Amino acid sequence: MNEEFISLKQIDSANIIFNSQDFQYTNNRKKYADKIEAIWNYANNFSGKSYTNSNIFNVSQVKWVLPRQIDISGFFVEYKDYLAQKRDKTIKLDITPLGVSGIVKTYDQEDSEEKILFGKRTSNLTQYPNHFEMVPSGGIDDNHIENNCVLYKESLISEFEEELEINRNVINEIQVVAFVLDKKDAVYDILMNINTNSKIEPNKERKNNEYSDFIYVPVAGIKEFINQNIIVPTSLSILNI
Repeated sequence: MNEEFISLKQIDSANIIFNSQDFQYTNNRKKYADKIEAIWNYANNFSGKSYTNSNIFNVSQVKWVLPRQIDISGFFVEYKDYLAQKRDKTIKLDITPLGVSGIVKTYDQEDSEEKILFGKRTSNLTQYPNHFEMVPSGGIDDNHIENNCVLYKESLISEFEEELEINRNVINEIQVVAFVLDKKDAVYDILMNINTNSKIEPNKERKNNEYSDFIYVPVAGIKEFINQNIIVPTSLSILNI
C-alpha cells in the first residue's frame, strides 16, 4: 500500500460529538434504499459470508482546535449503508466511518525485549481480509455515549476485552497518539497506546469473526515482519514512523 493512501497526524487528544442524522443524508438514504437492501441481502445470503448490521459512527466534520487537538462531529448510520456504498459506486452517501485502534506494547522479561501485539484478520472481513494489524481495533458504536459525547476510549477498552478476552483491569493508561485517514477505504481512526501492568496473553484458542491468530512481534524484528507479511495500511503507517 503506497503511503499516499494514508494521512496521519500526531495528536494528544480528541473530542467526539454525536449529532442526529442530517437532512441531506436522510434524503439520500431514501433514494438508495432499494439498492442497499438488495446488496445487503446478497451479501448475507449468497456470498458465503455473514455480516452484522450494527450502527457505526460517520464523521461529518473534523475541526482542529489546537495543533495536536481535534474536535470531531458526526452521526450514526447502519453498517449495511456503508457496505452498499463500498460495493456500488453509484450509491453516493459520503459515509466516512470512525474507528479506534490500539497499540499493545509489552516488555518480555523472558526474552529481554519489547514486543508489539498483532492480530491476523479473518478472510470474511469487508476491509483488508487476511492482513495483520495491531490490536485491538474496531468501529465506534452507539453503546458509549454520555451527554452527546462519544466515549471512544471506552470503545477501545470494549474491543480489548472482546477480541483478546482479557479483563480491563490490566490496563494502566490509554494515551491518544494519532489521527489517521485511510484515503483508499475512506475510514478514519483514532490511534491509542494501551499501557498494561503486565504482559497479556490473548486467548489464541478462541475462534471469532475478526482474528484467526495473535502474535507478539519483537520491536527489533518489525522490519522483517513487515517484509514477510501483508499489513493493514493504518498499522503500517504507524510502524514506519
